[in-house]
Amino acid sequence: MQVEFLDASGARIEEVQDITDVAAGQKSSMTVQSFEEANGAITCRVTKAQRFQSPA
Repeated sequence: MQVEFLDASGARIEEVQDITDVAAGQKSSMTVQSFEEANGAITCRVTKAQRFQSPA
């Protein structure tokens, strides 16, 4: 999954990728952080999630 951090103007500060395996029908929580310095309101948005078929 990729998550991007946006500043108050909507400009992208940084994008972070994390790999988490989740079985079909399951849920997962994840924590991501940026090491870029930012001021003001910051929002996060998922930019990419991949789904792979389980081996039979």
